[in-house]
Amino acid sequence: MAQEEKAEDVVSNYKPSGKALSRVVFVRHGQSVWNASNYFTGWVDVDLTELGIEEAKAGAKYLVKDGFKFDCMYTSFLKRAQKTGDIILNALNQKDISIIKDWRLNERMYGNLSGQHKKLAFEEPLYDSNGNGLTPDALNDYLKENNLKKEDLPKQYTNDEIAIWRRVYDVPPPKIHEKNKFGVKNDEMYKDLNDNDKPETECLKDVVKRAGDYWNDVMVPDILKGKDVLVAAHGNSLRAILMLIENIPASAIRYLEVPTGFPLVYEFENRNGKLAIVGVEDGSTPLNEEQTNDPDKCFGKDKQSFPLRGQYMASDADVEAARNKVKNQIKQ
Repeated sequence: MAQEEKAEDVVSNYKPSGKALSRVVFVRHGQSVWNASNYFTGWVDVDLTELGIEEAKAGAKYLVKDGFKFDCMYTSFLKRAQKTGDIILNALNQKDISIIKDWRLNERMYGNLSGQHKKLAFEEPLYDSNGNGLTPDALNDYLKENNLKKEDLPKQYTNDEIAIWRRVYDVPPPKIHEKNKFGVKNDEMYKDLNDNDKPETECLKDVVKRAGDYWNDVMVPDILKGKDVLVAAHGNSLRAILMLIENIPASAIRYLEVPTGFPLVYEFENRNGKLAIVGVEDGSTPLNEEQTNDPDKCFGKDKQSFPLRGQYMASDADVEAARNKVKNQIKQ
């Protein structure tokens, strides 16, 4: 969407049913500094780029156009998500609503991949001879100081290993090395967390557990009270919640891409005391039989669009283009 567009000029694809008890809008944070540099970020607290700020402002225009009013916002401990939510609330003149920040909405913790370039992690051994993590910025200094060439360093990971760690549901990357500066054990931001809640690495299954518990235990009770909620979070924590809401099988969740900055609206109702998507049968999935049985063929080889029962406010073409941009990051 062009930056000069005003809220009144945008065309919203959202079609309210008129039957909702409450509405929840999910937004993935705008482009971060490390998204732009193509590094594995996870729990590293990096800021938005100028493009990321513009993505958040662009998404906000749809919400302004449709007159959304939120009762509260849930977000993570990380400033890229918080700032995205703040930009949206500022555009809506709703800066004074309750804002709840929780680590369980953080991005996935990428273990010892944290701080590595996504493409170079496939191609270059960014570890010293003792197995200590080297960030891309430190690699050349280490080689120069030790009179080494890149090929002299041990090749820690294969392409297949990293591909598995990035997308397979229940296989985490190696734990973060004790000398890796991006570990969270001694991070002041998490001083009040129990040590057991400070991950050394995570797979998506781990994120589904923590984000899912937070959704069910904290957020759902608010939504059942009729509150309209904004959730500003991250690709994997949103994917985890959507997996539960939409009843998406673990075999297919790797193909769900959440684009940055685009508001995704879900309408909920109270169905016999339980939260349910308006007009959606309990226990159903948005996938058809073929997509459920062979997601690798449908979403991998055939490149079908991943269906959801929520409504993106932007056009299908804009959303699909943004999804592909996220999907292709590792190729940059």
